[in-house]
Amino acid sequence: MTEQGRYFYVDSINGDDSCSGFTPEEAWKSLEKVNEMIFQPGDHIRFRRGGEWHGMLRFQGNGSAWSPIAVEAYGEGGMPQIHGDGCYAAVLLEGVSHWRVKELAVTNEAETRSVRQGICSPQGITEDIVIEGCEISRVAGENRRARDVYQSMYWNSGIYVTMPGRSSDKNHLHDIIISNNYVHDVLTSGIRVNQQEDFINDIHHTHVVVRGNRIERTGSDGIIVANCISPLIDGNVCLNAGALGSLEDTRLIAGIWVCAVSDALIQRNEVGGTRLFEN
Repeated sequence: MTEQGRYFYVDSINGDDSCSGFTPEEAWKSLEKVNEMIFQPGDHIRFRRGGEWHGMLRFQGNGSAWSPIAVEAYGEGGMPQIHGDGCYAAVLLEGVSHWRVKELAVTNEAETRSVRQGICSPQGITEDIVIEGCEISRVAGENRRARDVYQSMYWNSGIYVTMPGRSSDKNHLHDIIISNNYVHDVLTSGIRVNQQEDFINDIHHTHVVVRGNRIERTGSDGIIVANCISPLIDGNVCLNAGALGSLEDTRLIAGIWVCAVSDALIQRNEVGGTRLFEN
């Protein structure tokens, strides 16, 4: 049975954190107010179109299989903008399940390169995460291969879904949908799904779908999917992967590829202009 959730509104222009947040007229203002809230199944967090926020947006609480928690936009104008300003991730889904994140424009700029994400689900055993219809750009991530483990180009992405350590039959990602997003002008890869120990060939993640995304001008690979059983990579467009990389730093990439997977279905994708660093 679907649980009746609450609606919360966030308005960077006219909001007030002392308000209830339950209507557009009583909207909250800051990410800090959202970050301190533990959300419940069926809740909706609505960000005002045309608004801008700075810092990390970090969600707490779990939805349920029948009543996921939804992040969405309201009002008129451009997508709500979340600017990470150099933090680990602009939007963080840490150890939570049953979330839908839609209609956000995300950046994460900084003066220096480091392991950074646009939207990231990095810790805990996660299931039923949908990231859809978002725009991720200007992520000052890491695209250098010759770095210490966990600090190199393979541990960050514009959209990055991972888990700590190694996956297993009992502990793995499940039901991860990344669809219809626009990822462009990022120093990282575009989209990445793996486990933290991704140099080990564990193959356990289930129902992983990367579909209908557009990726342009990355610092390393376009799409990398790892550690999955029967992932679907369908209908994506990946243009100019590696355009922001270099022979010295990045050395070798691909537009779309998989590793440590079984029975992957890669279909109807378009890849062009991938930077060739090494023959």
